[in-house]
Amino acid sequence: MLFENVLEANNHNMTADFFISLGSVARGVHCPTLRGLTTPDSLLKLLSFFRDLPVELHTSLKKCILERLDHVNISVETVASMGPQLLFDLQLGDIRQFSRDMMQNLVQILARNPIPFLRIPRVKQSLLMDRVVEELNLYTGEFSEAELDLLGEASVFVPDEIFMNVSRLDLKTNLWKVRGYCFGDEKQSLLGFMLTENAMFGDSSNWTSLTLDKLDRLIFFLSTEDIMKLPQEILILEKLETLFHSQQRWAESQLGAACLDNMEQVTLDELFVKQQILLQRAVGILDTQQQRRTSGRSLILSDKTLAGSAGNSLAFRSERSRTLAHSPG
Repeated sequence: MLFENVLEANNHNMTADFFISLGSVARGVHCPTLRGLTTPDSLLKLLSFFRDLPVELHTSLKKCILERLDHVNISVETVASMGPQLLFDLQLGDIRQFSRDMMQNLVQILARNPIPFLRIPRVKQSLLMDRVVEELNLYTGEFSEAELDLLGEASVFVPDEIFMNVSRLDLKTNLWKVRGYCFGDEKQSLLGFMLTENAMFGDSSNWTSLTLDKLDRLIFFLSTEDIMKLPQEILILEKLETLFHSQQRWAESQLGAACLDNMEQVTLDELFVKQQILLQRAVGILDTQQQRRTSGRSLILSDKTLAGSAGNSLAFRSERSRTLAHSPG
């Protein structure tokens, strides 16, 4: 509506430069007007403008821009000028025709902008990553620290059989970065298995408090069997409070929220179960350490209690107080 008012006030005279000067108001442009503005000379300028807008483009606007791109030859400069919202919405057939330089640009954009990638259909995510893996020769080449750095947060989007080949030494060295990435449903289980390999941290029964510090929220990727094998002496309530708070901070980040929206419900349910197991074990340890015993009833955490404990330090303190209150003095 606001854009239409501006257009009328300007007697429906619109140039590309004036359009760009409108900033976010220009998002209200109708497709016929945009088509009239998009000339060979103004195309790259307009793409760069839409790329740099601090707000998300609405679906009809993206569709209009992409329809206009159907009538031009996409070049290296075109890809460089496109934002991830438009680039990942291109037809796969167009992306498969990208030159090596264009694919390098796409990889760089993908590494810096994983959230728009997570919003495209899963099938397209998989097919697009196949093209990336092919371009980087990861099916037959090495998946080392160089590739981890190049792909950045997109390194976890490669097929499982590729990720399985990552150098364990390089993965271990880069855990401080990797633990903030968006691991999909199956990739979480895969990494959980990899963490217990001898080349990583070995069997979870031998882990220490320092291991938990290094893994941070990645501990929730372990299987329930491996979580049950964790030494009781390292499952201190304050330690778990830190891990749960870290998970909550990640979940509330832009990437974390987009990642969780992309997950299957079964994966979220498994996370809940693992958190419940850890909390129940930690509360039991607290009783042992303080040489107190519960009234004989096993502690059953409600969904509401666990949800709060997973991310709120006050919930941990409340849970501890409740447990101690049920213990004989």
